[in-house]
Amino acid sequence: MRPDLLELFEISELEKYYTDEELAEHPGRRG
Repeated sequence: MRPDLLELFEISELEKYYTDEELAEHPGRRG
């Protein structure tokens, strides 16, 4: 998914559908 679209969703929501590897690129994961 495009990074700008991923940013619209909360990490906790995305964790239901994506693996940790897939979410590693999410801006909300860095920090």
